[in-house]
Amino acid sequence: MRDKELEIVKDTVETLGFVLVDAFFQGGRRPTSLTVVIYKHNGEITSADCETVSQVLAQRLAVEVGFDHEYALLVESPGVERKLKSPYEVAIFQGKTMRLVVKNFQEYGLRDSVVLTKIEKVEGNTLVFTYEGKTYAIPWERFNQVKLHFDIKEYLKEE
Repeated sequence: MRDKELEIVKDTVETLGFVLVDAFFQGGRRPTSLTVVIYKHNGEITSADCETVSQVLAQRLAVEVGFDHEYALLVESPGVERKLKSPYEVAIFQGKTMRLVVKNFQEYGLRDSVVLTKIEKVEGNTLVFTYEGKTYAIPWERFNQVKLHFDIKEYLKEE
C-alpha cells in the first residue's frame, strides 16, 4: 500500500473512534479498489459506520493525495468468521472466541488440532490461551489457521 494513503487511512479510522484491522489495494499496477476493514471494541460495525468512514476518508484522500475516484473505496466490517492474518489482528479481537488450528498439536499436549478458545494475550508473536484448564503459549507460526468463531447459539442468547 502506498505509505501516504496508509497513513491517512489509519489516522482517519482512529480519529473517528474505530480500529483499523486491515487496508489494502486490489487490482495490480493500477489499483481498482482500496479496501479498509474497521472494528470497534464496544459494539457491532453498522453500515452507517462504514458510510461515515468512507465519506470522511474519501474527502481526506481527495484533498491530501489527489484521490479522485481513481479506484473504488470500500469500507467494511471484519466479518463474524474472519481469518486472522497476524498476531496484530489477533490482539484486536482478544477476548473473542477463536478457532485455532494448531500444527503438530501433540507437541503441546493437545488432544486435537482444532481448539475453540479466547486468546488471553498476545506476547510478541506468541498467542496465550487457556484450554481445558491448562494455559498454552504457542508461537504464531505454529498455527495453520486462526479465525474468529461465530456461535449462533451464543448470539441468540445475547438478544
